[in-house]
Amino acid sequence: MRYKIGHGKSMNSATGTYPAVEIDYRKTNNGHTAIIGGSGVGKTYQLNKLVNSVSSDAPNVRMHVFDVHGDVKTSQGSRVDFSASTPYGLNPLTIDPDPHYGGVHRRIAQFIKMINAGGKLGVKQEATLRKLLIDLYALNGFKANEPQTWDIRLHTNKRHKVPTISDLLRFTEFHIRQLKTGTGSEAYHALKNVEKTVKSLNRKKKQANASTATDKDIDQLEAAKLKAKETYNSYIDTIQSGEELDDIIAFDNIDNLTSLLQRIQNLDAAGIFKDVPPPFNDNCPAWEYDIKALTTDEQRMFVEVSLNYIFQHAKAEPHTKYPRRFIILDEAHKYLSKDPDNIINVIVREGRKFGIALILISQELKDFPTTIITNTAVKIILGVDEYYHDQCSRKLNLARARLASIRPRNSALVQIKSPASTENSYLDVTLAA
Repeated sequence: MRYKIGHGKSMNSATGTYPAVEIDYRKTNNGHTAIIGGSGVGKTYQLNKLVNSVSSDAPNVRMHVFDVHGDVKTSQGSRVDFSASTPYGLNPLTIDPDPHYGGVHRRIAQFIKMINAGGKLGVKQEATLRKLLIDLYALNGFKANEPQTWDIRLHTNKRHKVPTISDLLRFTEFHIRQLKTGTGSEAYHALKNVEKTVKSLNRKKKQANASTATDKDIDQLEAAKLKAKETYNSYIDTIQSGEELDDIIAFDNIDNLTSLLQRIQNLDAAGIFKDVPPPFNDNCPAWEYDIKALTTDEQRMFVEVSLNYIFQHAKAEPHTKYPRRFIILDEAHKYLSKDPDNIINVIVREGRKFGIALILISQELKDFPTTIITNTAVKIILGVDEYYHDQCSRKLNLARARLASIRPRNSALVQIKSPASTENSYLDVTLAA
């Protein structure tokens, strides 16, 4: 679990040698690491070296490498390409069975947040989507308020299964068809027409200062009432679930459902949300997720779903002192957020006890929330453009002159925090070949 990054610039006077600078993730505060450097300073080279070193030293550790450019090549990796044409993917509707931190409502909230990050839903759309998902989960055996139904491993019934985006798409289409043709919605709209007719009559009376309605007005009202009675009789005869009225109220707006359907269609068309798991080789310590074919928005959603899945599985295992899983995010700024419930922020705060270490690679620090900077035990500064020196100096509490002293691909500033020290010191390191 060690990574030799180089040698100290200052000679050890006692031995006459330059001390080796090695990162041992069994001795750091946590495994979280930030690698910062502009274009062309050797970030990818150091990343490959780190993954290969840790994999060789600790073969039982799993390295999850999310590659946005297709240039992260490890010596012991199993690589899978993700695109709309591949038959496998991820399921963003998988539920964490933890009775305190998981469940239907939390999964729905996370799913809606993921969608909103790519374009916020309206208030009514959010409410409609939440109702759709609660009903869809219930149909598949997951009751929102019954934690014992959340763990699929406890249920052998074939009807108890995790729904997919394709299931959500079909379920939404069903409600649209029902809204257009169902007797329940027809009865509801017939009643609304009676109300509309009565309001129109009252308006006419007030305007004409008349005490009675015309024969034509009365005929219209009677016709509306008769239609409502007929459709309600038909509706009552077709009640089966006992929740038809709630459905009518929740799914009344056809335009709202149709616009929501378009968003779900786009998710389904992206081709990354499928129920067939990717064919990674379990014997390879490094799993390389090649996501270069995906759009930026698809990459963001893919990584978010993947990290939730990894975190969920890690929580089901006993606590550990040392990292068991490393998550490597190239171009990390794409996925960072100030939202405390963002999965990256959750892992930074809680991942250590579950054996998860985050390796975040980015060109600059401006998008890194403070919680990530303060909770990252290892920082490797490979070279920052002069334009960002002041900003980087303030954020890292590091002298500007030391940033200016870095020679790209030759030297770096490295911070390694251990439980025995809380100092903000950085080592001047000559990088190893």
